[in-house]
Amino acid sequence: MARTVIILMWLAVGVLWLNVAIAHADRDATQLTLARAAVGECGWLLPDCEAALWHTMQRRAAMVQRWRPAYTLRQMVLKYCAIFRGKHEGRRVWVRTLRPGEKPNGWPDAKSSWEKHAPWWQRIYDRAGAYLDGQVKDPCAGRKKRGKGKPIHTGGLMDKARMNPAKWREVDCGRTKTQLRTQFFWEPR
Repeated sequence: MARTVIILMWLAVGVLWLNVAIAHADRDATQLTLARAAVGECGWLLPDCEAALWHTMQRRAAMVQRWRPAYTLRQMVLKYCAIFRGKHEGRRVWVRTLRPGEKPNGWPDAKSSWEKHAPWWQRIYDRAGAYLDGQVKDPCAGRKKRGKGKPIHTGGLMDKARMNPAKWREVDCGRTKTQLRTQFFWEPR
């Protein structure tokens, strides 16, 4: 009897350890995916855009989870963000190979120094981890200038032209635009 209890305890410890290991691996993969999406959609220097993107993706994932409870934030980002769907083949394929502490495959050395961008990448990667820990505020929330502050759609200039103003309202999410990059956020009317 005592031997059976001991065996069952060891099995329970093993299952618990395995669950913790899987959860940690899932978190690391999600952090990396969020950071890559931020670079692909927002560039290097727009923290408001990064946070707005992550919160928007989380809201979209929560909508899907109503009928697919196992659906994850990582799955939503991989499905939603163009950088993961092959839309940027060639020119910016290096974004999909970003990893902490490494120069990505296909980095355009002739145009830009990785040494200059490496600290920016580390900041975005670390901030994605902070977001997963609940430490990154939603820059869209509480901005009453336009909308309720709960966007569920994001896109660039080509998306803005397609958005029906009778159905969608643009949300002010802070600094999400530069001379080279523009990211918009929308909520349903």
